[in-house]
Amino acid sequence: AYSHEQLKSEGDPQTANAAVIADLTNRGYFVVSALRHGFDFVVYEGDPVRHHGSHFVVVADPAQQIRPRQLVLWHRLAAAAHKTVLLATVKMADGKPTGAPSYLTISGDER
Repeated sequence: AYSHEQLKSEGDPQTANAAVIADLTNRGYFVVSALRHGFDFVVYEGDPVRHHGSHFVVVADPAQQIRPRQLVLWHRLAAAAHKTVLLATVKMADGKPTGAPSYLTISGDER
């Protein structure tokens, strides 16, 4: 899980990824890198040693176009791992977040 000290070492704390990590940890979630799974983060509702990850997170630019094929890929990967995908976006101005992240669920419990 990322601590506030690790956030500083992950690069500029004003990035969209850092804003998402900070928001989710403030909500009580544990956030861990999920690059090996093809996502930005995996979110745990409790200690990762004791809990199964509940969500994969993809951080996207709000202006970014996402192809339907990519949505299907994310959904299939998450369903195979028994997780839900959260698409997180953060509005940025001058390279800094301008508000809290927005989240969209793109897969659910249909597995």
